[in-house]
Amino acid sequence: MNLQFSEMSVDTSLAQEYLNKNKTLLELCNNYAWITKKYAPFYIYNGRRFLYEEPFILETHGEDMGNTIQKMASGLKQNATLIAQLEYLFRNIPIEVTKAQVDLLIQYLRCYVGSDIGAGRSTFHPDESLLMIGSHIHLICKTRTLSCLSKGTAAISYLLVTLLCDAQEAEECRLYFERPRNSPNVDFGGNWMLQTKNPIRGLYSGTVAVVSDDADVDSAVDKIISVSTKAPWHLRRILVQESVYQQFKDALGWKCKIKPLNSDVLCADALTYTDRTFLLDPVQLTEENPSVVTVEAYRTTKEVISLLQQDKTRYLSLWTNGIAEINEVTHSTKSPVVWVNNVADFRGPPQVAEAVFSYTYLHTMFRVDVKYESYAKLCELSQSWLKLDLERRRDILCGVLDKYILLHPEWKLFAEIKNSLLTCTLKSFVDVGKDYVCIGMSQPLGVLGWIKHTIFSVESFKSILQGNALYVLCKADEGIDYVVFKQAGVPVERLKEAIMDDSEVIIWQSGLDTLTRVIWTNSGTIFAN
Repeated sequence: MNLQFSEMSVDTSLAQEYLNKNKTLLELCNNYAWITKKYAPFYIYNGRRFLYEEPFILETHGEDMGNTIQKMASGLKQNATLIAQLEYLFRNIPIEVTKAQVDLLIQYLRCYVGSDIGAGRSTFHPDESLLMIGSHIHLICKTRTLSCLSKGTAAISYLLVTLLCDAQEAEECRLYFERPRNSPNVDFGGNWMLQTKNPIRGLYSGTVAVVSDDADVDSAVDKIISVSTKAPWHLRRILVQESVYQQFKDALGWKCKIKPLNSDVLCADALTYTDRTFLLDPVQLTEENPSVVTVEAYRTTKEVISLLQQDKTRYLSLWTNGIAEINEVTHSTKSPVVWVNNVADFRGPPQVAEAVFSYTYLHTMFRVDVKYESYAKLCELSQSWLKLDLERRRDILCGVLDKYILLHPEWKLFAEIKNSLLTCTLKSFVDVGKDYVCIGMSQPLGVLGWIKHTIFSVESFKSILQGNALYVLCKADEGIDYVVFKQAGVPVERLKEAIMDDSEVIIWQSGLDTLTRVIWTNSGTIFAN
């Protein structure tokens, strides 16, 4: 006798009630293509009512951004269940996946610091995850505008703009409902790989899981296959150490079903679990898809580190109980989000969200292409500088400032900068829960272009202390010799001219000289029964 289980219905009553209260929105969701075509080019919601032509142009809202963003965080928290139900109703995204994204958005907004963000209209693309709003949110709050391209994101966009209007106390906002069109999603690193020279994949590019020979294999299989394909951190690739590869395949096979091999996919075997396919030992690269997971073997820790460095994954799930291996892998890779013996667990203080969104603003910053002999030397010097600990870098910079004080005793700024360095520390945190330890740390961006009027400022020296190298891209400090920097090994170089080439330098912007990285550890925890 086959047992039949009825599917549990998902509660969407709150979303239905919200749509019924907003009749115009409901009509738009039911007839999105026809309505946006009828009222093209402008069908606008201003936070209070719909407009059929574009009124006055909004000025950017730069004042009191922090207060607006904190109110947005409160609005998201109050409407978390409604947002989750709307996402399920229109895009079939599991409730728990959306709630996890909303929690991260709230945490990210709680950690808001001011930064120089340009103007422009943000677009909520049809296939974007809700998490992408975090990359747009500062720009949305500043310009008070958002564009929607599909019925799937119409209700969420409507709610977000309403919350923004409430947060700005009845100031008018703009939500442009545009006709559906194919639009490449490259904004803020959301796509599989950024089109700029970014060292990390995009926000919803998926997780790479690594299973070592001393891992609890059954627990690893049980946890990693439970991650939803609809989540930004969906499972994308599994790397298993050769000595436990057969054990892993047996455990995976017990959970999954054998799938007839597709002639278009060259692999040893294929298994299915719910809505995804596992390709074992693929012999060729496959097009990345949230419903397809490749499973491969590796031999040594050194090899898997090399594979991870090439992959540039944003989310890493490492399964091992060896402390030495945990340290070696986590500190040899750049993944900003690392789980040890777990996956998709974002518990911890609000700062954990900064790790999720690390690197997302890098390609919105100005860049220049330079061809200059000193660039390669500066990059090399930057690596040596990073090998020094914070206190050693502090001593060197204070020594540099002491020499400049002797050379230019009339400049009081040197002493002010030195005093500021004495209390400057690296941003870090540790959060210990009942069954996890969460460690957060800051990482320097690397070589940054400096276009301020002088390099002698508290901001610039703190950035160097954090581990960055500065390329001065303006005629700054013409009366001051930089030889003191060179003699001390401080990575600072003045660029007198810029010539187009392949070497990119990110132009420094306030508040964006370090990135946050978080490692969650659940060593020894067994999840599987």
